[in-house]
Amino acid sequence: LAHLGGALTSAAFLALTIPVLAATGRVLGLATPVVASVCVLFAANPVMLWSGATGMSETTFGFFAAVALYGVCRFAVERSSHALVVVGLGLAGCMGCKFETLVIAPVLAVTLGIVAGHDRWRSAAAMVAVPPVVVFVLWTVA
Repeated sequence: LAHLGGALTSAAFLALTIPVLAATGRVLGLATPVVASVCVLFAANPVMLWSGATGMSETTFGFFAAVALYGVCRFAVERSSHALVVVGLGLAGCMGCKFETLVIAPVLAVTLGIVAGHDRWRSAAAMVAVPPVVVFVLWTVA
C-alpha cells in the first residue's frame, strides 16, 4: 500500500479540486449547468485522470492554484480581505509544490494590490505575498 501513496494523494487532490471549481463558478454567478459542465470536463479530462493516477505533483499544485483562483474571483466580486487571505494561502500551497509560484505570486500580489486601491494596496499585496514567501523561506532553509 505504501507504493500507492503518491497516486492516492494525487487522486485525492484531483477530487478536492472539483468542489473548488464549482465554488468558483458559483462566486462568478455562472449557471448551474455551466458549472456542472466545467466540473465534468475537468474530471473527465484524460490528462487530469493520468496525473491523478500516477502520483504527480501537478494535481496538488492544481488544487492550490484553484484555491487561489477562487480567492481572486471572490475578491473581484466582494473586495474582501478574507478573499485575499484565501489567495495567499492558495499560493502558499502552490509554493510547497512547485517553484513556478515564484513568478505567479508577485504578479498576483501587485495586481490585486492595484485593484484594492490606493488606501489598501500595501495590506492587500502583503496578504497575497507573505504566505508563499514564508513557505519559500522554510523550503529553502530546510
